[in-house]
Amino acid sequence: MPGKISRGWGILKQSWLALGHDKKLLLLPVLSGMACLLILVSFVLPLALAPDTWEFLQDEKLQAREVWKQPVTYVLTFGFYLSTYFVVVFFNTALVWCAVNRFNGGRPTIGDGLRVALSRLPQILGWALVAATIGTILKAIEDRLSVLGQWVVRLIGVAWSVVTYFVVPVLAVEGRGPLAAVRRSASLLRKSWGESLVGEVSMGAISTLLAVPALAVMLAAFVAGILTRSIWLAAVPIALALLYLVAAAIVASALQQVFMAGVYLYAAEGRVPSGFSEDSLRSAFRVKT
Repeated sequence: MPGKISRGWGILKQSWLALGHDKKLLLLPVLSGMACLLILVSFVLPLALAPDTWEFLQDEKLQAREVWKQPVTYVLTFGFYLSTYFVVVFFNTALVWCAVNRFNGGRPTIGDGLRVALSRLPQILGWALVAATIGTILKAIEDRLSVLGQWVVRLIGVAWSVVTYFVVPVLAVEGRGPLAAVRRSASLLRKSWGESLVGEVSMGAISTLLAVPALAVMLAAFVAGILTRSIWLAAVPIALALLYLVAAAIVASALQQVFMAGVYLYAAEGRVPSGFSEDSLRSAFRVKT
């Protein structure tokens, strides 16, 4: 774990330096997050306001776990996955294209990236349909299995995420359809890293570490507010901590896409983009032992 965190910090710094020329690209994950929030509200609010929802959930004959096995739940899950995937992939396509264009010596704008993403709408929608279908199927299977079976399904999900790692860069740069993009992603992985791969480098651990100070501030503010009976003593630090968490999530999302663009160029063209080291790009995956 220390080695992985160390590599994560290195990649974080390299990605930040690569993003440094175009910090305005941070606006793309902001727009993506706002759109996802609107989607969440559009799904949750009508359900929360519908009287039938509460009657359904309060049915004593219905176990909590059984709620997730109802056909309507899977329909809603698919709709939510489809909408969210579409929005996330759309803005990630724009960001990855801008990053690759910058690595190739261009000077892309946010408008350029959004125009490219708009030109890829059929491919993006196709991939969102594939990803939402796979996600819903895995969820449906997981809900019907024991704990061991659920772990197996989650491992399948991890393997799927590795195989499809380059789908967004392929959509952004090469404009291939969803199934062709999956095949191209798998081909790039085999060519550059070999067979039986597992994801090695992730910013997840780093993101967690960055979130710790904010969580500590929120806890301390909550306790202080109770002890002093002061709402403001709790509310202000908690609000600032939440803003910090949102900002950190936006930056981490952008850096993840910049790193993905660098790894894609390394896999597709065999060159190391400016700002990255070959070691960091090679360590994105390792052979499973």
